[in-house]
Amino acid sequence: MIHYRETWYLDAWDELRDALRTFSIDRIRKTSVLEEVAPDLPGDLLNEHFATAYGIFGGEADQVAVLKFTTERSR
Repeated sequence: MIHYRETWYLDAWDELRDALRTFSIDRIRKTSVLEEVAPDLPGDLLNEHFATAYGIFGGEADQVAVLKFTTERSR
């Protein structure tokens, strides 16, 4: 769980989508305790998810922009 911008989130495996997802705690309607043990996720999957999970944008970049400023404008 993480508190980000005044909201609590839970990062967890989504069995329906077969992917690591971020869930807003205030949107979760029902929970249950399961007997099965959660699978260990590979470190590279976790690194990829958390590298883009929180910030202004989430997910992979679909375009890259290069901005150039004059020395005067960069101050």
